[in-house]
Amino acid sequence: MPAVKPIPKVVRYRGDTAPLPRTLYDRDTGAVKALTGVTEIILTVRDYTEDATVMLERKYTDDEIRIVDAALGTFVVLWDADEMAGLVPSERGYDYDIEVTFPGDEVGDDDQIQTTEKGRFVVKADVTRPAV
Repeated sequence: MPAVKPIPKVVRYRGDTAPLPRTLYDRDTGAVKALTGVTEIILTVRDYTEDATVMLERKYTDDEIRIVDAALGTFVVLWDADEMAGLVPSERGYDYDIEVTFPGDEVGDDDQIQTTEKGRFVVKADVTRPAV
């Protein structure tokens, strides 16, 4: 089994809307995995409390995640400024994961949902001050 690639933490400044590029890798081989036929990609950010409240969620079907190159497994997560501004800056950060839904292999097979990435989502304070 190949070594697991370390996943760097995602760091964003509060209110920023810079896209988050990602590449899908096969968990068993470590090779790039094509996004051909994918029906959903969801990135979920949760707080680290016991109830793991959803703080932010981005979806491919809502055009909040866009596939850049299906064959190369690349996609980009787009952010909403208001949602990002609503996240409290914290060095501890939040937990996040990305789930990808692939169609079943045969007619009648259920879709296959795979958690492809998980890690820490850190929001840093920006220096912008509201007008007084």
